[in-house]
Amino acid sequence: MGEAEEIPLFFTLIPVLALLSNYDRENCLINVGTEGGQAKEVNAEEHIERGCALEVTDLRVGAASYCSVAFEAFPDDSAMHADFTSFVNSFFQHLPDVVLSESDSMGYPTWLHTV
Repeated sequence: MGEAEEIPLFFTLIPVLALLSNYDRENCLINVGTEGGQAKEVNAEEHIERGCALEVTDLRVGAASYCSVAFEAFPDDSAMHADFTSFVNSFFQHLPDVVLSESDSMGYPTWLHTV
């Protein structure tokens, strides 16, 4: 019995390429500076040292629609924890009927395997 042949990378990418050819997305990015203890929305192009970001993305794959919500805090230090928690909580305070569990949390590579 011979050894199994390696599958060329191109053939492993075919399902992903097929998915992406029928894929569309639109996103909105909001940056909030937290320097000086005050939260203030800033232009996404503006460089800030301390803050949080919110990205909401509408995704369409074929006829199915999805929505992605991502939060980020920077820099990655212990002092950002309180600002980040406050930022995320204030966002969800306006969406009382939305419940997200840890199982709903995943990166795009993992999500692509669910589609």
